[in-house]
Amino acid sequence: MRFILSILTIIYLSLSVAAQSSPTDSVRINDLFFTYVSKNLTLNKSQASSLKPHVNKYLQERRNVIKAHKDPLERERKIADLKIKYRKQFTPIIGVEKANAFFAQEQNFRRQVREELRKRKNKSLNIN
Repeated sequence: MRFILSILTIIYLSLSVAAQSSPTDSVRINDLFFTYVSKNLTLNKSQASSLKPHVNKYLQERRNVIKAHKDPLERERKIADLKIKYRKQFTPIIGVEKANAFFAQEQNFRRQVREELRKRKNKSLNIN
């Protein structure tokens, strides 16, 4: 019985540590995202350097909205408001078309990340 409790405790602790993402993981993902968006929107160096602080702030605020709102409709409304707010900030830097396209690229990036995670999960399940 003691052995089983020890194993369950180790598994629980391992899962809880794995579930927490470190700040460096978040920064790394944000950098990958920004590189992806910059490439797909064909931003020049000046535009990219001016836009990056705004994008980082947008991503942080988006993360805060998701954490703060459990109701899915309220969360989506807040995210839509946030996108409108940041589109206004992005427009002087990259123009209206690219500011609108930014959010489409964000969706594409998130979809690709989900697909990659799904593939990795399926691959790990097939190995076991």
